[in-house]
Amino acid sequence: MRDFVQLKELDDIDTFIHENELAFLYISRPDCTVCHGLLPQVQRLMEKYPMIGLGHVNADEVQPVAGKPVFTLQKRQARVQVSPRIINVAVFLSLQHS
Repeated sequence: MRDFVQLKELDDIDTFIHENELAFLYISRPDCTVCHGLLPQVQRLMEKYPMIGLGHVNADEVQPVAGKPVFTLQKRQARVQVSPRIINVAVFLSLQHS
């Protein structure tokens, strides 16, 4: 399984996003059993997409992350923000190639 880079500050998150053409941030809390149960599934899924940088944020350690958009797509100077719970990675990748 692919490992996630642990991001401990907002500056780390911003740097990670700007250093990766495609970045996926997994935001969770230590007491979220659903988050911990889902993480290995996400890790397995992301093995199919090695071009996506993987970052993990503990929302208890980086509390301001709660005010950030859940999903941001930047493409050719345009910025689109949506807040889905589940993102279809195949659809997301097709947007990158259009």
